[in-house]
Amino acid sequence: MLKLVDLLSEILGCDVNSLPDSAPFEEIVSWDSLKHVMLIIRIESNYQIKLTAGEIKKIRNLTGVRNIIKERGFNE
Repeated sequence: MLKLVDLLSEILGCDVNSLPDSAPFEEIVSWDSLKHVMLIIRIESNYQIKLTAGEIKKIRNLTGVRNIIKERGFNE
């Protein structure tokens, strides 16, 4: 299982460790709707979960994604 930051770095093509947790993904140059879908698919695949529509709406920044992962019982 990939760590969340590794998964995001791979999808976004940037060093996620340099991003503030609250920075909106929309501010990342490489972010677009396809990256959003890719992130959802990779989270579901990596963590063996099915995200709800409400959870998908929370995927706006690193904090949102971390909160979803924690709520599902995973430690990052």
